[in-house]
Amino acid sequence: MTVVIAAQPATAAAAAAPADKAALAARVPAAAAADERVRVPAPVADEADAADTQSDTGSGLTDSPADRTVAARPSALALAAAARAAAADAATTNTTNTTNTTAAARARILPQVQCQASARIPSTFGGTHRLLIYTNSEDDKEHMALVFGSDIQSASLNAWRPDDSAEARAVRGALPASQPPSTAAAASTSAAAASATTTAAVGAAEQPAAEYDAPLVRIHSCCFTGETVGSLRCDCAEQLQEAMRIMAERGRGVILYLIQEGRGIGLRDKLMAYNLIDMGHDTLSANLALGHRADERSYTVASAMLADLGISSIRLLTNNPNKMNEMAADGVQIAERIPMMPTSWQRRQPGARQGGGKGGDDEQSAASHHAHAHGHGEIQDRDEYLVTKIQKMGHILDIPEAILRGVASAASSSTSASAAFSASTASAITSASRA
Repeated sequence: MTVVIAAQPATAAAAAAPADKAALAARVPAAAAADERVRVPAPVADEADAADTQSDTGSGLTDSPADRTVAARPSALALAAAARAAAADAATTNTTNTTNTTAAARARILPQVQCQASARIPSTFGGTHRLLIYTNSEDDKEHMALVFGSDIQSASLNAWRPDDSAEARAVRGALPASQPPSTAAAASTSAAAASATTTAAVGAAEQPAAEYDAPLVRIHSCCFTGETVGSLRCDCAEQLQEAMRIMAERGRGVILYLIQEGRGIGLRDKLMAYNLIDMGHDTLSANLALGHRADERSYTVASAMLADLGISSIRLLTNNPNKMNEMAADGVQIAERIPMMPTSWQRRQPGARQGGGKGGDDEQSAASHHAHAHGHGEIQDRDEYLVTKIQKMGHILDIPEAILRGVASAASSSTSASAAFSASTASAITSASRA
């Protein structure tokens, strides 16, 4: 028997969706009709999960969407107690029973997604993977999936579409169809394929899966500054390249590349946050100072993309517990969490593999030069960023002792410099006002 949990509060990303939902829905074919939306029951947390939730209340992040989702998820014992109480009051409180039934009938709803095109990408990491472009009913962004392994296929890409042809299928990268469906069936094929795949995926999530059946998955948010212009303020490029390297070696996996720059605040505000960091803030307090939450990303589109790919159980490459909570709330089974050690930290370990990723030794040399130029020895901007995410945002990763000492020293120097700057600025303003 499936227990359906009441819908959780919408995230900021979902709340910021464009007003004209009809225009977005029109980008997805008949498969995305409102009455075809995928309803996924949220999992019920056990007592251990409830204890973990209570212990996390001191982290300072209880106002984040993911924290609210976890906190609102009742334990199995609580649900049983509520059921007994409802049964006892049934004879005298019909209105209450009706309200509870209505609330229980609601469930998290995934946006509709459709893969619009796919192409073969020969990789510098070895082998070949495919890049899939998705549209969805939640926003107007083109999110992507990098797929390693021929057994992972998109149902919406391969579904027969109205006025489809062998040439049209080849151009968008769909698998060849042995023969088109009948005219009567063609109109509903897209909806049926997407719905059947998602239903099978959700149902399979309730069953234990073999390790091979749970592919490696990395849910990655785009980072123009790190991945395109080579910024050393974050480890985003390192994480993306490491995930691609691992999946190329294993020959199987999926990277969901979501367009939500700067943990969802956009590139403009991200640059403003950088300026605040240079003035003494860290990556968390800078977001808060700009009026944002610590993390404004949403992962419901990622869950819908996994369903389209027929994936219900994953081995997630992440240090971020919020991603795990959000995936579980959408019915995705987390078979294993695989930590993402920054490659710049890996290189510091004795006998560590040098290079790796596009930058390799050249990137390491440039990073080392940058660190020395800023007077912090081997400490880089991204080390301070990573330590903040671990210490203040709950990310799960061990900090090397040398990094911890270096970041503390750099923070002390930055505080002194910031105080001196503020004093000189105040003095200049006072002198100017007297003049």
